[in-house]
Amino acid sequence: MSSILIYAELLLNIRHVTVFLILPSAPGPDTAATLSLDRRSIIITHQGGKQGLDLPCQVAAIVPSDLSLTKLRELSFRLQVATDLDLSQTRRQSSEDKDAPWPASAMTPESRIACRSCKNAFVEKSIPMWKDLPSENWAEMMDFWHCHKPNTDDAHNIHTHELAKGYGASNRFIPSRGVGLADISHILLFENDCTGLQTSENDQLNLECSSCSKVVGLQAPNDTVQLFKWSISVQLAKDTAWESYPVQKFICAQLQALIRSQATHKFLVYSGDIEDSKEALLVRICADVLGNNAHRKQLWVFNPDLIYSTSIQPGGPKRAMKIFYRIVSEPSSLLEQQFMVMDELRLPDYVLHSFHANLKASGYFMPITARKLQEWDVGLLEY
Repeated sequence: MSSILIYAELLLNIRHVTVFLILPSAPGPDTAATLSLDRRSIIITHQGGKQGLDLPCQVAAIVPSDLSLTKLRELSFRLQVATDLDLSQTRRQSSEDKDAPWPASAMTPESRIACRSCKNAFVEKSIPMWKDLPSENWAEMMDFWHCHKPNTDDAHNIHTHELAKGYGASNRFIPSRGVGLADISHILLFENDCTGLQTSENDQLNLECSSCSKVVGLQAPNDTVQLFKWSISVQLAKDTAWESYPVQKFICAQLQALIRSQATHKFLVYSGDIEDSKEALLVRICADVLGNNAHRKQLWVFNPDLIYSTSIQPGGPKRAMKIFYRIVSEPSSLLEQQFMVMDELRLPDYVLHSFHANLKASGYFMPITARKLQEWDVGLLEY
């Protein structure tokens, strides 16, 4: 394996591909960058070694002519996207990739649900109707957009006020027998429509697979169960393949939904009750800081959609969000201070740890200087 590291990322909004290199030694006269004939790959040669990389897209036929002008082992340069390349299809694909798997429109009366770990059956073609759950902040948005609000002047307290309105925190969506409700990260079902589930001995709210004892969801009110999408496999219809997805795909979909609905790119991610949490993960979502090595000029690009490729990770270009993150203490007080510019995302404890671990691991795909910005660590969240 070559000791040359190449990392490249496409920023859709400004039509540039930024290429980072880490060389085993300082560049010399034989250090060069060349493009393949179709301009979709770059080849770096250095001291008899060679490393190639499939770029995120086709680029213009211009590369730096002399990489030996600097004596730094780590260097970067930018390539323009090919002028005749239409990125609209890439944008459309990006929009599709951001959607969470298994919305109600994809489910059918023949859909089956099983444990992701051991394939123990939870639902066997027992749900003839599927509906999408609204956004988690639907009640708040109703207050903003309700044209003809019910008369609630004589409501004596918050609870009766919400009952009078017909919507609010006290009004829950409850599935009836034979109806499944699909959200970004979970599926809500009537308990009697499910099999193969048991209550955890350690936590009565947690639901486990009765076969392998993995946590797969939560016991919800009114005889309903909430299955985590990252803990299940789904067969959408007869003779179709079973599908399952990593937890980061659903976290990414949740963050994207919050960006669209709340217009915020700063989040406090925690587990349990915020008042009881001593630590949390603070994340900011943006694209990257552009500039050269010697005179770095910082430019924040408002774009949570990034296509990247790296010589460390095989498989060609991948789509991700670039996330700046750090551990913070006293998250409840921080949320109170910045509630106007920050949103919150609560995850199960083991999912939060997995999320943090994935962000840390993804940093190794990038050059050392790109892994940190001031007090923020930098990671990639694939979707």
